[in-house]
Amino acid sequence: MTERPLPFWTFSLAVYGDSAVQQECLDLQDRCGIDVNLLLYCTFAGAVHGAVLSEQDLRQAAGIVAKWQQEVVRSLRAARRALKPFATASSPIAGAAAALRAGVKAAELEAERIEQTMLQSFGAERLDAWPRDEPD
Repeated sequence: MTERPLPFWTFSLAVYGDSAVQQECLDLQDRCGIDVNLLLYCTFAGAVHGAVLSEQDLRQAAGIVAKWQQEVVRSLRAARRALKPFATASSPIAGAAAALRAGVKAAELEAERIEQTMLQSFGAERLDAWPRDEPD
């Protein structure tokens, strides 16, 4: 049985599919240590639900995913990035390294989806209590 995509995941794929958004998100991630999933969740909550998250809401959401983000997502990202020179070099292991890197990239994407599931669950429990504003 195939899992139905979560609305937040579907939203993120659509928004992140814009190359300018993707570049800005990656820049914020690399320069400032921003969790892109948390950034996208704030955007999702505001754009889709008109919800206004407080600083406390953001801290709670960040706390829920912090260990997962640090220990799983960032570790997989670091491994994928470390494999890149091996996968692109002219060497006898380049093909194997490229295949390994592709597998790590798939695992990283799945880890991101799991983090988004955590954030969507966090929001679902609080959505009715969050103040609303009209989306711009």
